[in-house]
Amino acid sequence: MASHQKNSFELPYAGIDHHNGLSLLYGLRGDYSVIFKIQNPVLQYAADPDGYNSYPGLLLNLVKILVEGYIIQKQDVFCRKQYKGKPAAECLQEKYHEHFEGREYTAIYTYLIITRQIKRNAFYVFDHKALNEFKQAVLKTNDLLSGAGLQPTLSEEKDIQQYVKRILGMSFSSDLITLDNLLSLDQELKMGGRTIRSISLIDTDLIDLPEQVATYTEKQEGQTKSTLPVDNFSFLHTVPGYDCIIFNQVLEIPQQRVTLNKLELKRK
Repeated sequence: MASHQKNSFELPYAGIDHHNGLSLLYGLRGDYSVIFKIQNPVLQYAADPDGYNSYPGLLLNLVKILVEGYIIQKQDVFCRKQYKGKPAAECLQEKYHEHFEGREYTAIYTYLIITRQIKRNAFYVFDHKALNEFKQAVLKTNDLLSGAGLQPTLSEEKDIQQYVKRILGMSFSSDLITLDNLLSLDQELKMGGRTIRSISLIDTDLIDLPEQVATYTEKQEGQTKSTLPVDNFSFLHTVPGYDCIIFNQVLEIPQQRVTLNKLELKRK
């Protein structure tokens, strides 16, 4: 019978600190982050291509605000839930809730994490000026997201703690968060009776991408010739047999001088 070595799982975070009204999540290396909870303004069947076309411009403006040394991380959480209606004063609304009571549906939560990196292999040194600049960038980001209709909400300490626990437990369907033992296998993690896998949608060893990618895909409905604009990753809505999916996108804004110097060395 195979035996498994037992080790305690250590989070890659040093803790949560506060600076000028911001709740900052610190990593073990000294980098710090804020977490926005946002609303996706584009509905799944909105059939409006303008919503998809405006996103690249929003992302470009965000990069201009943050400049180099930042990481932008967007997480879309897909979780299966059962519909529970709220008490309603109107009879029609009450019947609506009763009709859908207990039906399974997909809830989507979106988080935007802004991280300020520190120099690699360097000790963390408290820099009041850098923290003030980070706060200004966060406030500008909040204004940008609000103007785009994303209804951003900055996470406070209790929200960050709950968010980290839900990520750790892959638990977004229930109000209660359950943490279980982890068993590490070659291709997956076992957590209680559940299986967790990390799947890359892009082969990082072979980057074979087209020069241009459309902001949306046109899907043909039924036997008619009419098309419906949908998200390029709309297949995530139809993944069978899952309890929770975290679609993670990471964009790193590198230090340009360092990167250019490395490229020059490779050319030589």
